Amino acid sequence: MKLGSLFAALGLALVMVQQLIVSEVSANDNDATVYVVHGIQGDNGFPVDIEVVGLGCALTGVTFGDIARQNLPAGTYELKIYVAGESSSCDGTFAVGATVNLAISENASIIAHLDQNSAATVSKFSNNVSTLDEENTRVAVVHAAAAPKVDVRLKSRNPNRELFVYDLANGEQSSATDTPANTYEVRISPTSGDTTLEHPVFRSEVELEAGTAYTAFAVGSLTNETFEILPLAIKLDGE
Repeated sequence: MKLGSLFAALGLALVMVQQLIVSEVSANDNDATVYVVHGIQGDNGFPVDIEVVGLGCALTGVTFGDIARQNLPAGTYELKIYVAGESSSCDGTFAVGATVNLAISENASIIAHLDQNSAATVSKFSNNVSTLDEENTRVAVVHAAAAPKVDVRLKSRNPNRELFVYDLANGEQSSATDTPANTYEVRISPTSGDTTLEHPVFRSEVELEAGTAYTAFAVGSLTNETFEILPLAIKLDGE
């Protein structure tokens, strides 16, 4: 499969991102808000159970592409992810674990994904949910795929505005950028030194809505031809 066709999922994912929009409302102002993202493909959606050590089995039967929201007090947490068992929760084969720190009122995404060597790992990224001007949208990209570095460009025609992300590697998150809500042309290329992105492997147009913070999680593997995008959109205009 060509790299261009692998990246083609990005445009469709962002066009359909409203299906995954969640309103940003916290149960407790001091709690951390966490979006748990299952970003590892497998048979039947690779269902897993997620244990928060000391608190028990928090999520069960989570499948690839699921995004589950949790509110937790600030603190340090040990997470263990198990292949979903047939008899009871969190008793299957251990898959991967991590220790994460959550600050007071932090908004974060925790994603299980592949590292550069196609091994399972868990990463935490902070979500920028600060107030947006009513006419603006916010965009960030997370590289959580077994894939090389990429460059990304978003460009609107009216008004003319360009956003660039260069050299984004596995395990990295781009800076969240506020920009006027609009229709944007997206270009993606493997990092090659051609900073103009005049010869992209992927090109599409996406509509980004005002008052929404978007994160696009690139997941999967180029080698296994399973690269795709998992979108998260957090509606901020209700805050």
